[in-house]
Amino acid sequence: MTQLTQNNGQIKNNYCVIDLETTGLDNLTDAIIEIAVIKFDLDGISETYQSFVNPGRKIPPFISDLTGIFDKDVLVAPEFNSIIPKLKEFIGDSILIGHNVGFDVGFLREFGFNFEGTIFDTLDLSYVIHPTQLDYSLTGLSLFLDLDISNAHRAMADCENTMNLFINLVTAIKNMQLRTFVEINNMATKGSWESLPVLQALLSERLLSEKTQENTLSPKADPSTESQTEIQSKDRNFSTDLQELFSDHGALAYSLTAFEERQEQLDMAVMVKETIENNSTSVIEAGTGVGKSMAYLIPAIQYAKDNDKRVVISTNTINLQDQLMEEDLPIAAWAVKTGHKTAANSDVRYSVLKGRRNYLCLKKFRYFASREQLDKSET
Repeated sequence: MTQLTQNNGQIKNNYCVIDLETTGLDNLTDAIIEIAVIKFDLDGISETYQSFVNPGRKIPPFISDLTGIFDKDVLVAPEFNSIIPKLKEFIGDSILIGHNVGFDVGFLREFGFNFEGTIFDTLDLSYVIHPTQLDYSLTGLSLFLDLDISNAHRAMADCENTMNLFINLVTAIKNMQLRTFVEINNMATKGSWESLPVLQALLSERLLSEKTQENTLSPKADPSTESQTEIQSKDRNFSTDLQELFSDHGALAYSLTAFEERQEQLDMAVMVKETIENNSTSVIEAGTGVGKSMAYLIPAIQYAKDNDKRVVISTNTINLQDQLMEEDLPIAAWAVKTGHKTAANSDVRYSVLKGRRNYLCLKKFRYFASREQLDKSET
């Protein structure tokens, strides 16, 4: 069994991410044509291994088209059974990671390498951490994370992307609310996830960290930690007049390094402002690069603040919703906030509401959480 060792309050793991390219999907009738393994920890890569494998048969044309691996590439390559000793030595007692890793482990076992250590499937946790994704293939998730897919379906390139996906998932689960983390761990325990030892190790690290923080006095706020924008803006007074705000010397220009004054953006902002104030309706079409988000966010925020009312902005896609929440709204809120000098009216509050299908049904969750055991399909 893989050992999870603790050092200075952190769980120290050696990981190996693996990927196979094969002649097909059935480990009983198909064969391995390429294997790659990356040994790493959360501090970086320590070693890599890659080899073509002679499958003892012709590679189907559609597999060659998919992978770029042809018969000539594997003609003098070793057979899989001859690299098993090297593979066992390389992986050792590391945690074996893969995307849909059951596929890889199935081929390994069928061809004589019966890995008995801990395995971690990035596919399982991707469903939990990124629940709104439509494509959970490695390529789909790689695109979501802005990873290079130019060599997709080659073993080493897929290993690299799986490793980066794993780091993304671990980072996300470390930063989530502790209560949520505990619930995920409980569900994984009931569902007998193969990835459970890794989750338990991460939870132990988190609990130890929380305990350490409780025993440490919180330092006083250090003024030097304020952002440069906050420090420099203390002595500046920006007008909230739209003409000034969207000018090349207004709050937006100050907070956005690539800001350019655009008459179309100002015209749209004025129209949005008038539409809201007059309780009327407008249909606006604006081309790419106009800065539409700021043009409707800023007058909407101004109206909400000045009238102490809530404004609802509806988007067509979740991606745009995320962009507004993570990128545009903080800047727009800051730009409007700088023009209000009274403390009582300085904060801009905003939140996101997604469609119903994007939320967990608490009734179903409590039902599953109350059961002593769960099938893997239910978790």
